[in-house]
Amino acid sequence: MSIAFVLIVLLVGALVLLGLQVVLCLLKPIWPGLVLPALCVGYSVFMAMNVAAVGSSLESAMTMALTFLLCNVPTVILLLIFLLCRRGRSSKKQLDKMNIQDL
Repeated sequence: MSIAFVLIVLLVGALVLLGLQVVLCLLKPIWPGLVLPALCVGYSVFMAMNVAAVGSSLESAMTMALTFLLCNVPTVILLLIFLLCRRGRSSKKQLDKMNIQDL
């Protein structure tokens, strides 16, 4: 397999996940939009716990912390999408309330 093919597959996969996050965030209940970020946090905890203990305990702790932080980058991105979608939904809901009161 060529590197270009792998990169295209990863890009398409990431775009599908981002699209799925937007769709889940736009649903009326709040919890579907938090499913993917929760899975990402679980994955980052799993990865941090699987760091091999090499060297001193300080090195192991630093490696675990860095692994946890780096694995949470997708979590932060998904939560930003969640907050942006919910903010837009909240302002639309308030605008609808004002329009109903004007009637």
